[in-house]
Amino acid sequence: MRNAFLNFTMGLALLLLFAGCQSSPTSPSETPNNTVFTMGDKTSVATQAIASAGGKLTISGTQTKLDGLILTVPDTAYAGSRTFSVSSAAITGSTLSADLVALTPLITISNGGGYATNPMTIQIPITLPTGSFAGAFFYNETTGELEPIPVTAETSTSITISTCHFSTSTLTSRMSGGKGPIIQSGTSYSDIVILAMDEAKLFAVGNQITGFTPGVDDWEFTNMGSYIAPGGHCAGQSLTSMWYYYQQKSVEGHALNAYLNTNPNVAKYPSANHLGYRFASMVQRDMDFRGGLQAKIFQSLNPSLTFKLFLLGTYVSKQPQYVGLLQSGDSGGHAMVCFGVQYTDKLNGKLLIEDPNHPGEKREIDYVNGKFQPYVTGLRADGAAVDFDVIGALAKTAYVPWDQIGLRWSQVKAKTIGSVAPHPFPGTLLQYRDPDLNQVVNMPTTFTINSDTLEVHWDVIGAPEAWMDAYASDGTVIDYQNNKLPLQYGKNIIGFFFQGNPKAGGVGHEWVDFIWDTIYSNQLAIDPPTVTGQPGVAYSWTASAGSTPSNARYEWKFGDGTPLVVKTNDGTASHTFAQAGTYTITLSLYDNAKNQLLGTATATATIGAPASHIWDSLHSYSSWSFWCGGTFTLSDGSIFTTMQFPMHLPSVIPITWNGTVFTGSFATLGPYAVPYNYDSEICVVTGTLLSDGITIKSLSFSRRFVERYGLDSTVELIDVTLSNAVGVLLPSGRPYYYWTGGDVKPIVSNLNYIQTTRTLDQSTGTFNTTSVKSLTSVDWGANSYFTVSFK
Repeated sequence: MRNAFLNFTMGLALLLLFAGCQSSPTSPSETPNNTVFTMGDKTSVATQAIASAGGKLTISGTQTKLDGLILTVPDTAYAGSRTFSVSSAAITGSTLSADLVALTPLITISNGGGYATNPMTIQIPITLPTGSFAGAFFYNETTGELEPIPVTAETSTSITISTCHFSTSTLTSRMSGGKGPIIQSGTSYSDIVILAMDEAKLFAVGNQITGFTPGVDDWEFTNMGSYIAPGGHCAGQSLTSMWYYYQQKSVEGHALNAYLNTNPNVAKYPSANHLGYRFASMVQRDMDFRGGLQAKIFQSLNPSLTFKLFLLGTYVSKQPQYVGLLQSGDSGGHAMVCFGVQYTDKLNGKLLIEDPNHPGEKREIDYVNGKFQPYVTGLRADGAAVDFDVIGALAKTAYVPWDQIGLRWSQVKAKTIGSVAPHPFPGTLLQYRDPDLNQVVNMPTTFTINSDTLEVHWDVIGAPEAWMDAYASDGTVIDYQNNKLPLQYGKNIIGFFFQGNPKAGGVGHEWVDFIWDTIYSNQLAIDPPTVTGQPGVAYSWTASAGSTPSNARYEWKFGDGTPLVVKTNDGTASHTFAQAGTYTITLSLYDNAKNQLLGTATATATIGAPASHIWDSLHSYSSWSFWCGGTFTLSDGSIFTTMQFPMHLPSVIPITWNGTVFTGSFATLGPYAVPYNYDSEICVVTGTLLSDGITIKSLSFSRRFVERYGLDSTVELIDVTLSNAVGVLLPSGRPYYYWTGGDVKPIVSNLNYIQTTRTLDQSTGTFNTTSVKSLTSVDWGANSYFTVSFK
């Protein structure tokens, strides 16, 4: 990554979270340090306003240990004038190791908060004991955390430190357990202390390894850059992993690695981490890194000073640190995390680092004969190799607007990261053609399509050049066929990888977004999904599968302990249940050639329903009748308000039910005695029930009735069809159905009536049709009714 370290754009509000520090000098640990200083009263030493053009605050004549302190504010560090205040408090005791000596009182500096756009320096007077080494630390009096501050120079009489803020009191801090934010003060300030240690004792403490672990606490994706950070996002990747480790790991209860990645196979395609990749890139841009001050600060460091700063800083803070790399004479840089220090003596050792170009690996920067060996890596993982020979200890928050990372994390949690200013990614559009609607619609994250192909429509909005590739869950590319993506039968997990180039004609495809979709093609189903019946009756089912392989295997389980039924290229099955009960039927469809499961489906069979169900009563009844009320107009203009069509009992065939359809019919022959003049009657009733046993799905009744008057006769034909009728079983156990008003019309889907009257012509001996009346209209008004009963 180019332009990697020290200038920042600030100005966003603070977000208060918790951070923690790590302990244990020789093995990974995440136990807080909890250092406590005993101090005297705080005394104001100096207050001075410094204009936006920059300036210096120099302390002299105070007769305190701070005489000789020089605070330098560079030009344009702040947009306006700032008032700097310095105070001190004598340190009379601490819980630190006796080998660590405080060379200064606790120094408190405030300037109104916020980050400067250029680092400020503070030259602090000290008296460094012979053979000792000193380091600078921010002190959090609430948590006891000691955080290293970058040191640019050190002599026996002074130490010079560099920082972009004096806001430690209001920066985020995490206590053990992540119980919530603690605000030390409503005022932004920083407490600073200089600690020294005899070098012989420092190099006797042993290797210092923090709890930060590559492959656990770093990102799983590689620094390949993005649309908004085409040079790479090594700094954003390193800083966000450190920030999460400090601020959120104990709160979330998860290590960072693969935590936000929804890719079904993270190892095969780590860049599918939509939230994480955008988080790292956005923070990279937020930092607004420039290279102007890199050489000035880094070149002032000598390797021996830097190595000891890493060692002392890790020993005191128990925390990983931000490490910067430069190549001599070049402004390009790289950023990594130093999670440990190992050494054999003062002149030989190594920094243990996590490199965003090699996520999950424990890598090293060798320190040989008092000099760092060049660390070879690219500005981004796919870039040309660079020999980085200048190493800088950038610590933690001194140069980094820590609160801004917290704001971006809140967008990660809200899943808006990358779409919220400043520096948002371009928007993406992902659609597909729905074959049932025959139109292009937005693509949801999960959907079913009745097709074995997917016609995709997409765009990277506003990008001069853009690309989109489709990937299977194992990371392999899915090739288009006739401009469509092939779908496997059943479940398809497809990743859509959006790339773009912010410059027309530019080189390379830059990461924009990665979206995973789950698409079900031709879902497997069983028809019918529910069956209600009786023991000893055979029932049948059919697999509804859309497209199937040429060698399909269907495996049926009927849930009653009978053997598995296996068929090849035949999706039908029949079964007879021996006992009453409710059974789950399971169908598994395989590609027999590959022995690959393509999908499963289930259905339900209810066998031997309780006696309260209607069909258990239907077969015991021998007749039925219906009557209805409304306005019925015949073809001759006559109008009826009621129609009644009863069955008559002689020679009735009882109603029967075969598990799906109930039916009953009879025929009677006359003549009958008065008051009956019926010559003949033929009636048929048929219908179906839903699986609940009380709902008529459909019902049909036809009746031919002949009434004879001497040699004359009248023939009535009635035909009624009902649908979606709701049955009610009365307490008496007699099935009785009753509908009124507006409910009638959708239920009575067909009602036909024809009356034909014939008379005998005595002169010719033939019958003449004297009238034919038919039903021409039906008005189901508010007072209409329709009743059906079985007897």
